[in-house]
Formats: sequence, C-alpha cells, structure tokens
Amino acid sequence: CDALSHAKTYLMRQRKFQALDIQWHLSRLEFTYSRTNGFHPHFHIAMGVNEWKQTNEDMLKLEWMRVCQKFGLKCSFDRGLDVIVDEDFNEVENYIMKNSKDMSYEIASDGTKSSKHQSVSMEYLMDILAGIETDERYTKEDSRRILEIYYVGIKGKSIFSASNKFKDIEEGLTQDGETEKEEEEQDDQAQEPGAPRLKIGRWILHYLAKTNQ
Repeated sequence: CDALSHAKTYLMRQRKFQALDIQWHLSRLEFTYSRTNGFHPHFHIAMGVNEWKQTNEDMLKLEWMRVCQKFGLKCSFDRGLDVIVDEDFNEVENYIMKNSKDMSYEIASDGTKSSKHQSVSMEYLMDILAGIETDERYTKEDSRRILEIYYVGIKGKSIFSASNKFKDIEEGLTQDGETEKEEEEQDDQAQEPGAPRLKIGRWILHYLAKTNQ
C-alpha cells in the first residue's frame, strides 16, 4: 500500500501528467479481495479535464507501468490502468462514492469473469457479515476474518485525498454555509452519533458537472 501511494504521488508530479492540465482531482484508496489473488489495493481517481484525447490514455498506461516498476510494483498495459470518460458524472460519481450496488463487484486482476475468480469489495463483505447478502464463496466467518486483516492493514492510512484545487472549489461553495448545513442535517438523520462520516458531498460533483469544470 505504501509503495502504491508513493507511486501515485510520483505519477502526478511527472511532466506528462501535468501537461494534461487537470483542473482538480479526488482519489479513493480501494480494496477488493478474491480467493485467487488475495487483496488487491488500487485507486479510483476522478479528474476534471477540459479536453481529453484517446492518446492520453495510452500515455498514462505507459507512464504508470514505468512508475510502478520504479517502486517495485508490477502492472500490465491492459489491466494496470483504466480510464472512464464521463461527461455527465453519473458513472464517475458511482465509481468514486460507491453509490451503486453493482459496484460491490469488481473483476479480479487476472482478467477472468467467472464467479470463482471474481473479486468482491470490502463493502460487499460487510454486507455478508451483517446478513444483508449471502454468498456461497464467503461465510460470515470468512468475511469477518478478511475484514479484520483489512482494517489492521489500513489503520492510519488516508482513504480519501483531494487536490488543493478541489478543496478551493469546495470551500468556495460552502462559504455561505447553507449547502454544508443541509448536508450535515442529512448526515445526522442517516447516521448515529460516533459513526464514521465522510464530508465530501455528492453535490460538489454535480456542481462541477453543471458548470463544465
């Protein structure tokens, strides 16, 4: 995980990456698990770009392979980095905020799509442990064991990170306090005191989309 985080930071400081003129970015450290490959840490990164060319994706794939090698990591051209171009933010919003139940499933890094090799998210394992989902591959005890290892591993690590430009946009939108207050009231209704809270509202992504940012 440490090598992966250092690699992501290094990539974003490279001239080729900077040349994309990214307006802002928001990233989430994500984990999936499969019987075949174990834990698979990776980043979901939403980026605001005014113009995008197909050649940018190939460049990023090659740069990511080079950077991973530098930090002792391995990735392939086909599976190491995926790009989704989404003009209305619906798909990106689900991807970064885990809004869709379908996002509980992700394909394992071996590229197979059979249920035997399909990886599952930590959220899905939580649902199994809570009795919301059932899966013949993972019992409640399996899920508990995997989640305990996961939480020990991520202790002290930052799951979300945002660029300074994103933080400036968020601060500008919440200066009057109205939208922030509305979000807090919604959170208070949805969560018990002391529950984990994420202070990144989906409304920010909506604003960026509507204002063509």
